[in-house]
Amino acid sequence: MGRTNTIEYGIYLGISKAMIAKFDEGVARIIPNVKDNSDFIDSAVYIQKKNDKEILFVGEKAKNNLVSHPDDAYAEFKLRMGDKEPYVFKESGKKMLAEELSAEILKALKENVREQNGDQVSAVVITHPADFNQTNIQATMRAAELAGFESII
Repeated sequence: MGRTNTIEYGIYLGISKAMIAKFDEGVARIIPNVKDNSDFIDSAVYIQKKNDKEILFVGEKAKNNLVSHPDDAYAEFKLRMGDKEPYVFKESGKKMLAEELSAEILKALKENVREQNGDQVSAVVITHPADFNQTNIQATMRAAELAGFESII
C-alpha cells in the first residue's frame, strides 16, 4: 500500500503517561516503548548534571528520580500547560516551561517510532483533556512544534 497524505499517528499525551499509535489498515496499533519495555512512556523529565554536562532523561528513568532528586525531576507538568512559570532544575539551573517538558516526551515518542520502524513522523493527532482552554491547547500545539511535528490536530 502506497503512502497517502493522511495522518497515521495519534498520541495520547496524558498527565502521568503518554503513548503513540499508528492507524494502519483499519487498526490502531500501539507502538511500544522498547526502552522501558512498556506500551507507554512515563510523563516525567529528569536533568542530571555530570561533568558540567546536562543529561536529560524522560520516561521511567526520570520517574524513578522523582523522589531521590525532587528538584531535578518533574512529572504532571501537563497540568500547567500554558503557564508562564517555568520549572527550575536546581542542579543545572535550567528552566523549562510545561510545554517544553511535554515536547521532550513527544520527542521520545517520535524517536521510538523512528527506531522501531523507520518512520519519520511529521503529522499527528494529539489528545487533550476536554476541559483544556484555548491557552492549554495552544501550549500543547507549541509542545508538538518544539518536538518537530509539522502538522498537528
